[in-house]
Amino acid sequence: VQYVSTDLPLLNRKPWFERNNVEATTRLAARYATEPSTYFLNVGTSMMYLQSGLARYSVTSPMGAQGPYSDSKLRAHRVVASGPNRSATVLPCIVGGPGRGGLFRNLVQMIHRSSRALVIGGGDLPVATVHVDDLAALIHRLVRMQPTGLFN
Repeated sequence: VQYVSTDLPLLNRKPWFERNNVEATTRLAARYATEPSTYFLNVGTSMMYLQSGLARYSVTSPMGAQGPYSDSKLRAHRVVASGPNRSATVLPCIVGGPGRGGLFRNLVQMIHRSSRALVIGGGDLPVATVHVDDLAALIHRLVRMQPTGLFN
């Protein structure tokens, strides 16, 4: 869960992220720890990277929490990575698509009006936008190939 979840409380967000990201992931990892052939794919966030002003972030960039959300995602990643199962973590930037409050609405309107779209960045910045279908395609590919490590 993240900051745009509809049931996000106004106050006491830290325990909410703890429960929904860290505790839920810990329970899942424990459930499958006795099944070593299980492949575990975790979805994190690009905000797990230490926001140090780098022009680009890569899977070798240093990690560091920036608040309760990224802290919970980073801790969930560590649970999965330290477990006995083969695992990977996907680190998407801002995910947009249907149901996300119109993150892609302006882009779609621009395409309809001019048959062109201006997209800034190469998808490797912490504020870049990726469409949910592209993220789903990456997740599908990773599950099929079962590599380990971090994937932007």
